[in-house]
Amino acid sequence: MKRIIGIVVIMAVFWAGNWYWGLSTNLDKTAGWFGAQGDVFEHSEQHGFPNRYDVTLSDVTIADIGFDAEFVQILRVVYKSDHRIIILPNRVQIFGQSLTTDGMRASVVTSGAPTPRITIEAAKPEFPNGITAERAQISIVPTQSPEKITVFIELNDAKFATGTQHETVRATLHISSDTPFDWSTLAQTIRSLNHPITGTGTGSIDGGSVENFALSGNLRHPAVTDAGLSPSLQALFWK
Repeated sequence: MKRIIGIVVIMAVFWAGNWYWGLSTNLDKTAGWFGAQGDVFEHSEQHGFPNRYDVTLSDVTIADIGFDAEFVQILRVVYKSDHRIIILPNRVQIFGQSLTTDGMRASVVTSGAPTPRITIEAAKPEFPNGITAERAQISIVPTQSPEKITVFIELNDAKFATGTQHETVRATLHISSDTPFDWSTLAQTIRSLNHPITGTGTGSIDGGSVENFALSGNLRHPAVTDAGLSPSLQALFWK
């Protein structure tokens, strides 16, 4: 019994040492991706012992994309450094406009492709263009080319400013940039949003007929060039 207890104690000490050894590195890398403290966020802290690294950045402001949030939380388990969960408050400013939800989080996986795999989910979002939904999901799927990504958009129980309501609205976008997307730091990611893009897409409403359209502009302000696109699908894109 004493031997078993000794082994357990040694393992516990080893695990605790491993957590504290990675504590500073994880905080520095996470905070460093956002930018210098004072320029982008006011305060950072980290918790989660013994199995997680949970970083909280307070009073986050990203001027280049008009982003303001009371906090941003970045969570990951100790043994999986390539997968993070990002949690945002129920109200944020993005591109200078207010986005309200009953909860929003993102899953970010950074291994195995030139660009990360990102899934963003929001409960009861209210978008600045007047769209509301029971649930919204946006997924960014990497390809083998650093200049190309695929984006899936789905809204459930969506209501549009025109008064129309739809059970399911879906769109799939195949996007190409003139330069590789760069996710190495927040500043580089924002610059990638402004690069010229081209692309094609398909969309459907309530499982009905699929509509095809073309995209141009940049990721911050995509322009739909197919005049035949339905008003509901047209409203999905930021103007």
